[in-house]
Amino acid sequence: MCSIFDRICCSSWTTHWTPDEALKENFPPRHSDYRDMAPPDMASVYAAHQSLIQEGKWTFGLFECWCPKVKMVKHSTHLPCWDSFKINPCRWRGIVFGRTLEECYWDGLRQTRWARTVYAANLGREYILPVRGVGRHGYKSEIKALCWMYFLMGCIFSCGIGQVFSLCGNFCFNFSACYSCHAREKIRRRYKLPPVFGLPPGIDDFVAHFFCLYCSVYQEMRELTIRGVDGPGLHILDVLPGSYAAAPGGLEAISIRKAAVDKMLSKPPLMFVSRPKNDTKTTSTQGKTGKFVNDKTSKVVVERLDQEEEGEVPNVTLEGLKQGTAITLQRMKGALLGREASDDLDTGSIASDDGPFGWTSNCTVVPCVQEMSRELPRTQSLPTLQSIFGVEDIEGGGAGQLNDVGRRNTLERSWSVVY
Repeated sequence: MCSIFDRICCSSWTTHWTPDEALKENFPPRHSDYRDMAPPDMASVYAAHQSLIQEGKWTFGLFECWCPKVKMVKHSTHLPCWDSFKINPCRWRGIVFGRTLEECYWDGLRQTRWARTVYAANLGREYILPVRGVGRHGYKSEIKALCWMYFLMGCIFSCGIGQVFSLCGNFCFNFSACYSCHAREKIRRRYKLPPVFGLPPGIDDFVAHFFCLYCSVYQEMRELTIRGVDGPGLHILDVLPGSYAAAPGGLEAISIRKAAVDKMLSKPPLMFVSRPKNDTKTTSTQGKTGKFVNDKTSKVVVERLDQEEEGEVPNVTLEGLKQGTAITLQRMKGALLGREASDDLDTGSIASDDGPFGWTSNCTVVPCVQEMSRELPRTQSLPTLQSIFGVEDIEGGGAGQLNDVGRRNTLERSWSVVY
């Protein structure tokens, strides 16, 4: 009983480590406006907290939202309202107690902060697919759409009453927690983090989001940041670059972050890529085999099968199979090992619920997954051409002729695997 209480209270609610002098050097001065200093980049935040990360423990507790040891992470992802407030209204930089309406929207609303975290960390298709391609401003429009969908969902589930008494779902009665709690569950499963109330997975995450979305979103965003997860919208410069333009070194930090975001957007995860439209006109053609096809690619396959039956096509060699299966084998390798696809293929990273978090990662160590996950073991060997297509003499470097399975069946199997 004492061990359970210690695991919950000392790791989920509060932590007992103290920052060293090297970490304190990156803290903003006390009672200073964070907009007067350029925020640190995500790689620096990860490097500064790498020694504090422990498998199976939260680095920051649920009730450490305003603790001084979170200043560096807060500076890179948040714009605190209290540090922006001045007693003299003439010193305010915005009409909302020192902050502008745009700053309050992107950092003050807990729904927006949750949407930024989920979108940048790529935490599931249920959060990405409904808003993919919405709006005209790229990732900002998609994060806004996810935020409003989450807010309206809470209004519908509570008939509008719960959002009024809970300050828009920030404290107690967050009826849209049934939608957002799955993201917290994925984070805890990936890093083996303990629950808050000692309840089973899923239920504990729902209760945390239902009663205290404010603290939960803080904890999740900061935990992902110090564990190396990065993506568009997570850094404060992704959504509020104008707030730091006047700070010393602010323009340089904005340009560096913009270049990093542009690089991520050039090769997004497959979940964020819309299916391209096929502009070619389709025609219906019947081959000699009696099969109807309605596109140019399938027509070529049917014609090749017809020629094969008449004996006009020679034996398929290993080189021909390699040309058609190179991309497929690379994607299979990425799916099994949980890594990104090769840059030479320009296919983007593997997008799945069991894949890596974020658009990119500053962490080089892939965390192990709990046994309850459906991800394949990382020690499993990759399937070879011999096991898929029945090609003989692959390792010997021979001609690579097909065995007695039959050329027609092998060609059909290779076509189904490649496309």
